[in-house]
Amino acid sequence: MKITYKICRSCGDKFYKKEYCSQKRFTEKIKFCSTKCRLVWLRKNTWNKGKHYSDEQMKKMNLSGLEKGRCLRKGKTFPEFSGENHPNWKPKTSFNCPVCKKEMILSPWELRRKYCSLRCRGLDKRGEKSPVFKGENASTKLRQRIMQMAEYTEWRLSCFRRDGFICRECKNPKSRPFEIHHIKSYAEIKKQYGFKTPEDARKCKELWDTNNGMTLCRSCHRMTKTYPKNLI
Repeated sequence: MKITYKICRSCGDKFYKKEYCSQKRFTEKIKFCSTKCRLVWLRKNTWNKGKHYSDEQMKKMNLSGLEKGRCLRKGKTFPEFSGENHPNWKPKTSFNCPVCKKEMILSPWELRRKYCSLRCRGLDKRGEKSPVFKGENASTKLRQRIMQMAEYTEWRLSCFRRDGFICRECKNPKSRPFEIHHIKSYAEIKKQYGFKTPEDARKCKELWDTNNGMTLCRSCHRMTKTYPKNLI
Protein backbone atom coordinates (compact mmCIF):
# COMPACT_ATOMS: atom_id res chain seq x y z
CA MET A 1 0.00 0.00 0.00
CA LYS A 2 1.44 3.38 -1.03
CA ILE A 3 1.71 6.03 1.67
CA THR A 4 1.03 9.51 0.29
CA TYR A 5 1.10 11.54 3.51
CA LYS A 6 2.47 11.41 7.05
CA ILE A 7 2.13 13.32 10.32
CA CYS A 8 5.17 15.30 11.43
CA ARG A 9 6.70 14.12 14.72
CA SER A 10 7.53 17.63 15.81
CA CYS A 11 4.62 19.91 14.88
CA GLY A 12 1.92 17.28 14.25
CA ASP A 13 0.93 18.72 10.87
CA LYS A 14 0.11 16.55 7.88
CA PHE A 15 2.60 16.63 4.98
CA TYR A 16 2.56 14.86 1.62
CA LYS A 17 5.17 13.02 -0.44
CA LYS A 18 7.00 15.11 -3.01
CA GLU A 19 7.38 14.01 -6.61
CA TYR A 20 11.18 13.65 -6.53
CA CYS A 21 11.11 11.55 -3.32
CA SER A 22 10.91 7.76 -3.77
CA GLN A 23 8.20 5.73 -2.06
CA LYS A 24 10.73 3.63 -0.12
CA ARG A 25 12.57 6.66 1.27
CA PHE A 26 9.31 8.39 2.19
CA THR A 27 7.98 5.38 4.13
CA GLU A 28 11.23 4.46 5.90
CA LYS A 29 13.25 7.65 6.44
CA ILE A 30 11.10 10.79 6.14
CA LYS A 31 9.62 11.65 9.54
CA PHE A 32 9.43 15.46 9.59
CA CYS A 33 7.74 18.01 7.36
CA SER A 34 10.76 20.33 7.24
CA THR A 35 14.35 20.76 8.36
CA LYS A 36 13.30 23.15 11.10
CA CYS A 37 10.96 20.58 12.67
CA ARG A 38 13.72 17.99 12.58
CA LEU A 39 16.17 20.30 14.38
CA VAL A 40 13.56 21.32 16.96
CA TRP A 41 12.70 17.67 17.65
CA LEU A 42 16.39 16.73 17.99
CA ARG A 43 16.90 19.62 20.42
CA LYS A 44 14.15 18.28 22.72
CA ASN A 45 14.62 14.51 22.44
CA THR A 46 18.36 13.87 22.17
CA TRP A 47 20.97 13.47 24.94
CA ASN A 48 21.69 17.23 24.97
CA LYS A 49 18.02 18.27 25.19
CA GLY A 50 18.63 20.62 28.15
CA LYS A 51 21.54 22.38 26.53
CA HIS A 52 21.17 26.02 25.46
CA TYR A 53 22.83 26.76 22.15
CA SER A 54 25.08 29.75 21.76
CA ASP A 55 24.46 32.47 19.16
CA GLU A 56 27.18 31.02 16.94
CA GLN A 57 25.62 27.57 17.03
CA MET A 58 22.20 29.05 16.30
CA LYS A 59 23.63 30.70 13.17
CA LYS A 60 25.02 27.33 12.03
CA MET A 61 21.62 25.69 12.55
CA ASN A 62 20.01 28.59 10.62
CA LEU A 63 16.68 28.33 12.43
CA SER A 64 15.86 31.97 11.75
CA GLY A 65 16.65 31.53 8.05
CA LEU A 66 14.55 28.39 7.77
CA GLU A 67 11.48 30.27 9.00
CA LYS A 68 11.76 32.58 5.98
CA GLY A 69 12.59 29.74 3.60
CA ARG A 70 10.37 28.88 0.68
CA CYS A 71 9.80 25.30 1.88
CA LEU A 72 8.38 26.42 5.24
CA ARG A 73 5.93 29.13 4.28
CA LYS A 74 3.17 26.45 3.91
CA GLY A 75 0.97 28.10 1.31
CA LYS A 76 1.92 31.70 2.08
CA THR A 77 2.57 33.95 -0.90
CA PHE A 78 4.50 37.20 -1.16
CA PRO A 79 2.90 39.27 -3.95
CA GLU A 80 5.24 42.17 -3.27
CA PHE A 81 8.18 40.00 -4.43
CA SER A 82 6.52 37.91 -7.18
CA GLY A 83 5.75 38.54 -10.83
CA GLU A 84 6.36 42.07 -12.05
CA ASN A 85 7.24 43.22 -8.51
CA HIS A 86 10.32 40.98 -8.42
CA PRO A 87 13.57 43.00 -8.86
CA ASN A 88 14.88 40.51 -11.47
CA TRP A 89 11.65 40.32 -13.46
CA LYS A 90 11.94 40.72 -17.23
CA PRO A 91 9.04 40.75 -19.70
CA LYS A 92 8.58 38.09 -22.38
CA THR A 93 9.22 38.98 -26.00
CA SER A 94 7.35 37.76 -29.07
CA PHE A 95 8.57 37.37 -32.66
CA ASN A 96 7.71 35.26 -35.70
CA CYS A 97 9.57 32.19 -36.94
CA PRO A 98 11.49 33.13 -40.14
CA VAL A 99 10.30 29.95 -41.92
CA CYS A 100 6.65 29.27 -40.99
CA LYS A 101 5.88 32.79 -39.62
CA LYS A 102 4.46 31.28 -36.42
CA GLU A 103 4.33 33.65 -33.44
CA MET A 104 6.60 32.67 -30.54
CA ILE A 105 6.47 34.08 -27.00
CA LEU A 106 9.83 33.49 -25.31
CA SER A 107 11.23 34.11 -21.86
CA PRO A 108 14.46 36.11 -21.44
CA TRP A 109 16.56 32.94 -21.18
CA GLU A 110 15.15 31.67 -24.53
CA LEU A 111 16.05 34.70 -26.65
CA ARG A 112 18.86 32.79 -28.41
CA ARG A 113 16.23 30.56 -30.01
CA LYS A 114 15.50 31.50 -33.63
CA TYR A 115 13.13 28.81 -34.90
CA CYS A 116 9.91 27.32 -33.54
CA SER A 117 10.98 23.71 -34.23
CA LEU A 118 13.86 21.59 -35.50
CA ARG A 119 11.97 21.05 -38.76
CA CYS A 120 11.97 24.80 -39.51
CA ARG A 121 15.66 24.99 -38.59
CA GLY A 122 16.46 22.21 -41.06
CA LEU A 123 14.38 23.81 -43.81
CA ASP A 124 16.21 27.11 -43.38
CA LYS A 125 19.64 25.45 -43.61
CA ARG A 126 19.09 23.84 -47.01
CA GLY A 127 20.86 24.58 -50.25
CA GLU A 128 23.07 27.66 -50.34
CA LYS A 129 22.26 28.47 -46.70
CA SER A 130 23.85 25.23 -45.51
CA PRO A 131 27.25 25.70 -43.80
CA VAL A 132 28.70 22.78 -45.80
CA PHE A 133 27.30 23.87 -49.18
CA LYS A 134 29.83 23.50 -52.00
CA GLY A 135 27.69 23.95 -55.10
CA GLU A 136 29.37 22.87 -58.31
CA ASN A 137 32.56 21.95 -56.43
CA ALA A 138 30.82 19.14 -54.50
CA SER A 139 32.62 15.82 -54.87
CA THR A 140 29.46 13.75 -54.25
CA LYS A 141 27.51 12.81 -57.37
CA LEU A 142 24.16 14.45 -57.98
CA ARG A 143 22.23 11.18 -57.77
CA GLN A 144 23.74 10.37 -54.35
CA ARG A 145 22.85 13.83 -53.07
CA ILE A 146 19.27 13.39 -54.31
CA MET A 147 19.03 10.03 -52.54
CA GLN A 148 20.04 11.74 -49.29
CA MET A 149 17.17 14.23 -49.49
CA ALA A 150 14.08 13.97 -47.30
CA GLU A 151 11.83 14.03 -50.39
CA TYR A 152 13.49 10.90 -51.74
CA THR A 153 12.96 9.06 -48.44
CA GLU A 154 9.27 10.02 -48.37
CA TRP A 155 8.81 9.03 -52.03
CA ARG A 156 10.50 5.68 -51.44
CA LEU A 157 8.40 4.88 -48.35
CA SER A 158 5.16 5.89 -50.07
CA CYS A 159 5.90 3.43 -52.91
CA PHE A 160 6.67 0.65 -50.42
CA ARG A 161 3.45 1.26 -48.51
CA ARG A 162 1.36 1.37 -51.67
CA ASP A 163 2.73 -2.05 -52.75
CA GLY A 164 2.34 -3.48 -49.26
CA PHE A 165 6.10 -4.17 -48.93
CA ILE A 166 5.87 -7.01 -51.47
CA CYS A 167 7.83 -7.40 -54.70
CA ARG A 168 5.56 -6.69 -57.68
CA GLU A 169 7.39 -9.18 -59.93
CA CYS A 170 7.77 -12.38 -57.89
CA LYS A 171 5.15 -11.41 -55.28
CA ASN A 172 7.02 -13.41 -52.64
CA PRO A 173 6.40 -11.90 -49.16
CA LYS A 174 9.65 -13.45 -47.87
CA SER A 175 11.92 -11.96 -50.55
CA ARG A 176 14.36 -9.44 -49.09
CA PRO A 177 15.79 -6.79 -49.26
CA PHE A 178 13.45 -4.37 -50.99
CA GLU A 179 14.65 -1.83 -53.54
CA ILE A 180 12.87 0.93 -55.43
CA HIS A 181 12.81 0.75 -59.24
CA HIS A 182 12.23 3.69 -61.58
CA ILE A 183 9.87 2.71 -64.40
CA LYS A 184 11.16 5.70 -66.34
CA SER A 185 14.84 5.71 -65.51
CA TYR A 186 16.55 8.48 -63.59
CA ALA A 187 18.90 9.12 -66.53
CA GLU A 188 15.98 9.77 -68.91
CA ILE A 189 14.31 12.17 -66.46
CA LYS A 190 17.57 14.04 -65.93
CA LYS A 191 18.18 14.28 -69.66
CA GLN A 192 14.65 15.51 -70.30
CA TYR A 193 14.55 18.21 -67.62
CA GLY A 194 18.28 18.92 -67.37
CA PHE A 195 18.54 19.58 -63.62
CA LYS A 196 22.06 19.99 -62.27
CA THR A 197 21.52 20.74 -58.58
CA PRO A 198 19.39 19.16 -55.82
CA GLU A 199 17.26 22.34 -55.73
CA ASP A 200 16.38 21.90 -59.42
CA ALA A 201 15.63 18.19 -58.80
CA ARG A 202 13.32 19.13 -55.92
CA LYS A 203 11.16 21.18 -58.34
CA CYS A 204 10.87 18.33 -60.88
CA LYS A 205 7.42 16.77 -60.30
CA GLU A 206 7.99 13.69 -62.45
CA LEU A 207 10.96 12.64 -60.33
CA TRP A 208 8.74 12.44 -57.23
CA ASP A 209 5.74 10.81 -58.91
CA THR A 210 4.81 7.60 -57.05
CA ASN A 211 3.43 6.09 -60.28
CA ASN A 212 6.99 6.07 -61.61
CA GLY A 213 8.26 3.84 -58.78
CA MET A 214 7.68 0.17 -57.98
CA THR A 215 8.82 -2.15 -55.22
CA LEU A 216 11.18 -4.96 -56.25
CA CYS A 217 13.42 -7.37 -54.41
CA ARG A 218 17.13 -7.27 -55.17
CA SER A 219 17.12 -10.30 -57.48
CA CYS A 220 14.19 -9.00 -59.54
CA HIS A 221 15.69 -5.52 -59.65
CA ARG A 222 18.90 -6.84 -61.21
CA MET A 223 16.89 -8.45 -64.02
CA THR A 224 15.41 -5.14 -65.22
CA LYS A 225 16.65 -3.52 -68.44
CA THR A 226 17.46 -0.18 -66.82
CA TYR A 227 19.68 -1.67 -64.12
CA PRO A 228 23.18 -0.11 -64.48
CA LYS A 229 24.97 -3.44 -65.14
CA ASN A 230 22.48 -4.42 -67.84
CA LEU A 231 22.99 -1.20 -69.82
CA ILE A 232 26.56 -2.17 -70.76
